[in-house]
Amino acid sequence: MRLTVFRSAAVMAGVFLIHLLLSRAFDMYDRFPNFDIPMHFIGGFVAGMVGIALHVRLSGRGHARNASYPVAYHALFVLGIVMAIAVGWEFHEFVLDWYNREDVSWRLTQPSIADTMLDLLMGAIGGLMSVLAFRKQL
Repeated sequence: MRLTVFRSAAVMAGVFLIHLLLSRAFDMYDRFPNFDIPMHFIGGFVAGMVGIALHVRLSGRGHARNASYPVAYHALFVLGIVMAIAVGWEFHEFVLDWYNREDVSWRLTQPSIADTMLDLLMGAIGGLMSVLAFRKQL
């Protein structure tokens, strides 16, 4: 599949909607306490798809023609996009917890700093896996 910004953003929106459905309608976090680990990995993978599509779109404008750049250069750009999205998501979780702090039925989305760090790590690993999966497009 050739990645475009629109396609990868549509996949990201679809993954978000599936996550919302599984977490709210089917109470997956109550059934499987570690459900967020694969979700952050998948989110990182999809964010990596967005990063790759953006990189391909933008790199045609600034790179020298027929220049060969190391894979690490491309991976670093994509990882930067992935981590920006991941930090934004973690901030979103923090705001949810803060806003619902007095609701005793609210299940914390960030129970500890270790959980937040694991979430960011899983997002980064997912993003790097997307670089491996779509490396021919870089």
